[in-house]
Amino acid sequence: SDTRELWAANTSIADGTHLDITMPLSLQVVDVSHTGVGDRFAEILSGCKNLSTVDISYTNVSDSGACALIRLPGLQFIDLSGNHLSDSAFACFPGNSAIEHLAIADTHITAQMMEHILAAGRLHTLELEKCKIDSGAWPRIADISRLKQLNVSNVAIPQSAIQQLSRLQNLAVLECYDCGLSEEDRRVLSRNLPGCEIRSTETELIDDLLRRFNQ
Repeated sequence: SDTRELWAANTSIADGTHLDITMPLSLQVVDVSHTGVGDRFAEILSGCKNLSTVDISYTNVSDSGACALIRLPGLQFIDLSGNHLSDSAFACFPGNSAIEHLAIADTHITAQMMEHILAAGRLHTLELEKCKIDSGAWPRIADISRLKQLNVSNVAIPQSAIQQLSRLQNLAVLECYDCGLSEEDRRVLSRNLPGCEIRSTETELIDDLLRRFNQ
């Protein structure tokens, strides 16, 4: 088969524990988000070496399933949000990882986890929406100097993190809706990141949603 895309988001796929199927090796794009496919499906997908885009968010994937996908040589985008992953899920990041866009929303972010993610040398977009971010993780996030887009919406941002985020001089877009930022916080970020579009107000959120809808 020459099938290149699989779209099954929000479908009633049963728990994938007993799946015994073969995926087309030609697959490049897979979206099975908000299903119950779990690790068995991740293991099956890990055999598809042409995959470039995988959304397996909210699917009960564990650290081992996530790690199997992260190792894929040509993977550029992966969404692992909402799977309650730990540090070890990212310990297998290869130094030559092709991943450019990583989404791990609704995850507990630790300093060690970010140390592992730093190994993704091509990463330019990081989505951490609704995450619990440990204080020690903020400096590690700021160490990813190549980041162009960062989403920390619905995250409690401490004052110390404002200065850490100011180190991201290549940042083009910072999404920080519902973070409790004061006007002074916004001024500091705008001053320290002059080339960055900071989106934090309700109006900017609506504009952002319309922008994504029209893409």
